[in-house]
Amino acid sequence: MSGLRVLALFGQMKHCRSDNEQTRIIATELANGGTLYKKEIFFNIFIRLPYFILSIIPVWLLIKHVDDFKDIEDCDVIVVSGKKMIKFAKHIRHYMFPNTKIVQIGNPVCAIRKNDILIRQETSRFIYTGKNTIKVNGLLCDKIDDTIYQENSEKFSKIKETLSGDFIGVFIGGDRYRYKFTVYNATAFAKLISKIAHNMQMSLLIAIDGKLNKETINALKQNLDCSYYFFEKQKNTESPKIAFMNWSKYYILHGNIINDQSEYIAQGKPTYVYLTKENRKRYLHFIEVAVKNGSIRILSDDSEEVLKDFVPTKMNDIKNISEQIKSML
Repeated sequence: MSGLRVLALFGQMKHCRSDNEQTRIIATELANGGTLYKKEIFFNIFIRLPYFILSIIPVWLLIKHVDDFKDIEDCDVIVVSGKKMIKFAKHIRHYMFPNTKIVQIGNPVCAIRKNDILIRQETSRFIYTGKNTIKVNGLLCDKIDDTIYQENSEKFSKIKETLSGDFIGVFIGGDRYRYKFTVYNATAFAKLISKIAHNMQMSLLIAIDGKLNKETINALKQNLDCSYYFFEKQKNTESPKIAFMNWSKYYILHGNIINDQSEYIAQGKPTYVYLTKENRKRYLHFIEVAVKNGSIRILSDDSEEVLKDFVPTKMNDIKNISEQIKSML
């Protein structure tokens, strides 16, 4: 099947960036040889309510602004990621494009009715096995656009000026999805990455994504014996994570978030992950697949204290996914 008319829906909030990237990647591939429409959806403050409350609120009450759809006579497919955006996709299908199919990325818990297409992680805890389900090893990620890299690098250029030489990016997931980054973990981790930084004569760029308690943060800082910059996200502060990703030659990851790990792997830089017994089984399953795939390497307390160069293998075959979607249509 070729010549598809594809409508990609994007959210405007900052936390939608990774969801929007997944939508862009799939929609662009599906529309290859056809037509791609891009629309950004603006919601009001009510969109921040928990999903179980949003599920009973009419979607038109959530909309602050939406691009005009008059330039679209019809579409074959709507591509959307994120359960709140899916709510709007179902709304416009009902009122504007009743014959279209929705390609939903992730969120099997709120999977839409049959005859639509769900793309979910192979490692998902909630197993959804509908006939129109496409299973992938990781989330759909691609290399961050050079323009975005440049904008963020310029915005946080003063951080880079405080350090010299090459960098190792260290990205720590906060207290999310019942994952605890303990003081013991933080102490061992800080000592290991300090040794690596010394041995490789490189500085560390450390970003915390989420929340950590003060004791854990203090344990990290007290055991870092090398040149580093430490960023802890505060209220209303923008994270320099993308700038750190751009500047770093290597990545070291410590967390429990599959979406983030998929994005780091997609940048094509040597990526290492530090695991603890507190990691969830779902995350460990994802990492096991990633290691077998050649996408990531394990960093442990008894590992060599030097990182080695390798090119991560991408986790997803976008063309293959696109072909499966077209065959379902």
